[in-house]
Amino acid sequence: MAVSATSSLTYIRQEGTSAVVKYEVFATTSGQSHNDNNITTTVNVDGQTATNVHKLPYSTTTTCFSGEFTVGNASGRTITASYSIPTGISAGTMTGSASTTIPSFIRVPTVTVSVTSRGLTTIGASMKVTDDGGHAIGDYYIELFQDAGHTTLVSRIAGTSGTFTGLSPNTTYYLMSNASNSYYRGYSSVVSATTQSKATITSASNIYHGDTLTVTYSNPSGESLKIGFNTTGGTVICAERTCTGSSYTFTFTDAELDRLYKQYGNSSSVNAYVILRTANTYYDTNSVTVTLKGNQKTMRNKVSGAWNRGKVWTKVSGTWRQGVIWTNVSGTWRRGI
Repeated sequence: MAVSATSSLTYIRQEGTSAVVKYEVFATTSGQSHNDNNITTTVNVDGQTATNVHKLPYSTTTTCFSGEFTVGNASGRTITASYSIPTGISAGTMTGSASTTIPSFIRVPTVTVSVTSRGLTTIGASMKVTDDGGHAIGDYYIELFQDAGHTTLVSRIAGTSGTFTGLSPNTTYYLMSNASNSYYRGYSSVVSATTQSKATITSASNIYHGDTLTVTYSNPSGESLKIGFNTTGGTVICAERTCTGSSYTFTFTDAELDRLYKQYGNSSSVNAYVILRTANTYYDTNSVTVTLKGNQKTMRNKVSGAWNRGKVWTKVSGTWRQGVIWTNVSGTWRRGI
């Protein structure tokens, strides 16, 4: 049986500053069949070796070896590959070689992205582009996605830094960056960032009518805050006002206490809630109960020409206690102010 061999070396693609090449070795047989003969093909591609064991078929061309190799620093180089096949038959050891010239690369840049800031509805980001060849980089983009697989694009910034705005609070987004032109495209790995949460109330205790009310809260985003106090029936007791820091104390005015007092009816308590609003949009609330216990100023007395509120006291079982005034309205006793 006669046996002959040939080979081919093909440039496949660029990977950074490396080239991927494909080397194939073919054997052609004719004459009497030696299809049970195993042959071992050894190849060398730019200093990298590999082997493959293959059976010779009868009167046909077969692929003895096929594989891809990554060749470093390949830009503009001529790459050589060779093969050696001991057949164990009259053909002896067959050898041969092939070569290909790699095109000159425009180097692929290394692109990274980092998160520079996080707010309630914002994420700041910047990118760094490194090109080891000193070539000019084309377009820059930082892209924001809703998923780690970066398939749902939310927004894109042209350039190397910027801030994404109008996002949802306390939501995780994913960022990546790229630099590209018609010759290459460099990507960063995906990084994630979660927007800050809205401000939340951490404590607001029940109080007695006439006491102060201290509310504590957290505000991770540092956005502007407003705070107010309403009854659950929707009556505004304290209109919203600006607050800062981590706590606010309501010191109720006479007018605010009067509005609250009118909500009792014949009950001894009123259900109310604190409203905390972040950036004029995002709310958090906390329920409190205000209980009437006689420490509300309930009457007026003219002192030196000025009307001042006073308190009603009554003696109960030998002990003086603060009380309230009742009045009969159309046959129903009601608290008065």
